[in-house]
Amino acid sequence: MPTSKLENPPEIRRAVPALIALAANVRPDWNESDLQSAIVAAATAGWDWPRVLVEVVRLLVDPDGSPRDLREASRNPLKVSRPPEPGTESRGAELVRRAMSGEEVP
Repeated sequence: MPTSKLENPPEIRRAVPALIALAANVRPDWNESDLQSAIVAAATAGWDWPRVLVEVVRLLVDPDGSPRDLREASRNPLKVSRPPEPGTESRGAELVRRAMSGEEVP
């Protein structure tokens, strides 16, 4: 992850329960315990929190994404299982902004 150029960069806190709650709202088809174990697998593989967070959000907006993809990516980080569609990051960021503001997201 890029390092901040700010003199006092903001604290980025690990928030697994909040991320799982967001995933449950955005992707009710995902099993929460599958996501929890995939997050643990990624952390065990040495992934830092920002990397886990970005990958989960990317998978949330990928219609074919699943917690299994996070687990696979943490096992083999150089393999791209499915390249994201153009605009995936923008759509993901918008969904997160809407969910964080309390808006119902599809």
